[in-house]
Amino acid sequence: MRGFRGLARYLVILLFAALPQLAPAQDIIGAEPEAPINPKIILQTLPYGGVEVAAWTQDDRYILTANSTARSVIIWDAESGIIIDRLILPSDNLGSAISSRRLLQIVVAPDGLTATIDGEAGYLPSGQQEVEIRNLHYIVDLQLRQITVPRSVVKRRRGGTGVDLSRQASTVIEANAVTRDSEFMAEVGKSQAALETLYEKTGGMEIEAALALLPPLPASHDGKRILERHPDGMVITEAGKEPRVLTANRPLRFLDATLAPGGALLAMVQSELQVGVDDNVTQSAIDLFNMQTGQYWPPVTLIGDYSQVQWMDEGLLLATQISSRPAGTETNLQGPPPQGVIIDTDSGEAMIMVEPRCYMTPFPDGDLLGAGLANCRINAGKDFGLARYNLDNGTWAPVGKFKLQKGAVITALTVSDSGTRIAVAATEKSGTLELSILDAATGAVINSR
Repeated sequence: MRGFRGLARYLVILLFAALPQLAPAQDIIGAEPEAPINPKIILQTLPYGGVEVAAWTQDDRYILTANSTARSVIIWDAESGIIIDRLILPSDNLGSAISSRRLLQIVVAPDGLTATIDGEAGYLPSGQQEVEIRNLHYIVDLQLRQITVPRSVVKRRRGGTGVDLSRQASTVIEANAVTRDSEFMAEVGKSQAALETLYEKTGGMEIEAALALLPPLPASHDGKRILERHPDGMVITEAGKEPRVLTANRPLRFLDATLAPGGALLAMVQSELQVGVDDNVTQSAIDLFNMQTGQYWPPVTLIGDYSQVQWMDEGLLLATQISSRPAGTETNLQGPPPQGVIIDTDSGEAMIMVEPRCYMTPFPDGDLLGAGLANCRINAGKDFGLARYNLDNGTWAPVGKFKLQKGAVITALTVSDSGTRIAVAATEKSGTLELSILDAATGAVINSR
């Protein structure tokens, strides 16, 4: 299942992929010497998709990089390799059903006060067949660390002499300024696949082929240092010196992360499966990070493929495998998943093993809610029902009167904070999605649509 995680979940999880470092928010580029220093936490980790475009400041002390998929702008200290700030590009999705974008260049102004980022985006409006191509243009204030989008309108045509990047542009384009190109999405897809091959180790293509698809990164202004992409970030090469990697890599990647109710402990599921030395079994590792002390606790190791963690209370953690509805005959969804595990985080020990169900989620009183395995697995029985696990006697029992329509499958579950209501999302045989609110005690449907 690990290769099929949703991108949205992954973009959230990777934010926790490295210990944060404390850095001043205004210690570079155009800042007055007397300017106050406002400390903030800067995560030392690459965004999803790594480095798409880059630029050096005029004094070659700092490097700016950006990535359109993660909408991320990073400012690096070129000498130390430390990330000293991270910014977010404003959203450019104009309500289209599908959008895709790529960045073309970053230009730092000679005075070092601002930088501009240019790119292009394709939108497929609902009900249309052709892709609208629009310019992207952002202005980065390097003193205030803010990104704005000018409101001027630009006309743009693809092909010919290329893209005119000398103008003040915006993501707000008049209808008659839009060109259409059915090949644009495919072009952007190739670029993104190349970045993912290099930085996410997807294996979508050979590394050499991926690098050939991506535009080269710029050299320093003095011409002495060459900047190139590297799987761990970027590498700076200079004549007579050893290559220096600006690492900011993600030594650990996480599939899921959740904060304890009191906010003191963060639980994170490592994405890489481990193999036991003695019996060659698959193992999953869960990291526990104390937010108050800034220290990791000893990791919890579980036999089996686990990808989701949920807090039951301040000291108890539920580990399960993320459920997803099979689309066909996926071998990784054959048969039952591993048992649910309730972990005592103080000792790091597995306290209770729970017979698996789909979409397992805790009640406030410690019981669990789950759906029959037929809802999310292949060749795992014919149970499509809804059940509640009693923590005291260790058994599952049906939730009252609730019954699915014939041919429907449960696709998501959640419990209200009070524990008195259950929300059930189910897909009917026709493909229609139905959401039902149930009384948790009786299973009676309170509302449905």
